[in-house]
Amino acid sequence: MVFKNGQCVFSGSSSDPVTSLDCPHILLNKSEFEISDEGRLVILSSKYVYDPELYELLKDSNQVAVCSNFTQNYTSSELEYNFDDVQAILSVIGITLSIIGCVLTICVYLSFKSLRNIPGKIVISLCISLILAYLTMLIGPAMRENFAGCKSFAIMMHYFFLVAFFWMNVMAIDVWYTFAYHQAGGSSERSTRFRFYVLYVFIMASIPVILSTILNETEIADDFSPHYGEGICWFTRRNALLVFFGLPSLLVLIANVILFLIAANTIYSAQKNSVRLLGKEDKSMLSIYVRLTIVMGVAYLFGFLVPLYNHPAILYIFIILNTLQGLFIFVSFVCTRKVLGLIRERANNWSQSRSDGSYSGSRSTTKSSAVSFRPTTGKF
Repeated sequence: MVFKNGQCVFSGSSSDPVTSLDCPHILLNKSEFEISDEGRLVILSSKYVYDPELYELLKDSNQVAVCSNFTQNYTSSELEYNFDDVQAILSVIGITLSIIGCVLTICVYLSFKSLRNIPGKIVISLCISLILAYLTMLIGPAMRENFAGCKSFAIMMHYFFLVAFFWMNVMAIDVWYTFAYHQAGGSSERSTRFRFYVLYVFIMASIPVILSTILNETEIADDFSPHYGEGICWFTRRNALLVFFGLPSLLVLIANVILFLIAANTIYSAQKNSVRLLGKEDKSMLSIYVRLTIVMGVAYLFGFLVPLYNHPAILYIFIILNTLQGLFIFVSFVCTRKVLGLIRERANNWSQSRSDGSYSGSRSTTKSSAVSFRPTTGKF
């Protein structure tokens, strides 16, 4: 049996043995299903998973009876993700490039003390969360055969992507704070502020994940249960996706836009009144943050449209925007005049030190040779 385009297509027997199911049902042969350790029915062809109340194993038979009227609820609440080989390969390439971009960004920002300020630490934290999210995306599909593992990766992916989104929110908060108070703060104040940011991200990202996990593991409000890992290592229910991922993401985007507008208005008012703010670097960071927020916001928007409309064009746009975020971060935060200048200066210093070392070594060798060949006098 395969559920496709809102219809059940099955090759099971059409005979109808007596069952205790109080619903219209179809029969599946033994070769078409398996029972997981948790007692759920797994359709081998589609990897969809169904709860025990929706099926019954038939005695003295290698068949199972499955309620067929579940398709009405299925089409209205379940999500479909159909990736062909080209899209899957494109996703892997994009994710790999993003991970490389994030790793390079982290290495560069850790290499220069001047970049390890609060904005730099926020960039590093964003990169780490995206790397972890992308790794769960890469490894997750290999866990589809293992329901517990697939569910775990779905929860981790949910959490790490929310963490990344809330670090974007922290970027907006920090920009607003910097321009609102016209100061970067002392060393102690900056350290306290960053610890607050870390705590804020941890709490805000954990709340939706904890709530959705509770609903997933209980029968409370099943309409909003994400049903993690049932066929795919992600959300499989539309309502849960909208409430526990879509709503937090939307609120973050709205908050970011408001904070950026306040910061931009502060800059405009200061320029109008000839008041000097912190400097061009802060304005440049605001511009980068705004562009990054737009890219991530549009990517997540298409992420919601993919399972709802399942159109190839939407899917390709989503793949490109979603999987290349790490590369965009690298271009935005490393390929800048300031950072490239630091890298160039470090490279020149390293080259100069090697040159000086070689010259010093050459002079030392010359002196040693002169001493070795100096004529000696002595008595015979």
